[in-house]
Amino acid sequence: FKEFLVQCFGGKFNFDRPKSLAYAWKIFDKSGDGSVTLAEFAEALRTTGFQGSTTKIFREFDSRKRNVIKIRDFDEAAADVFEEEQAVQEARRAAEDAAFKRKQDAQQTMDGSQRVENA
Repeated sequence: FKEFLVQCFGGKFNFDRPKSLAYAWKIFDKSGDGSVTLAEFAEALRTTGFQGSTTKIFREFDSRKRNVIKIRDFDEAAADVFEEEQAVQEARRAAEDAAFKRKQDAQQTMDGSQRVENA
């Protein structure tokens, strides 16, 4: 897979480093779920100007015939980096959601207090 990415993206990334491979994976994995579908794969290849059969290449990578390609199938270290980044993003979203909820609750409390004072 690394050699394939080098052909697609040239020297843009250092594919010997797990972080670079994980970043390149994100180009393919538009949904961010850790799996690349044929549609995601084809779209990513089209952005490189690839003219060949994306289905044929996808099928070669999809050796387990699951109709998805997973990063862990290609590189364990890159998969670890990718999953760690996903966990950080999920934690950040959860913290933002909690902060938003606290702000809403505080606003509702203030609104309720003002109604009581005006009554």
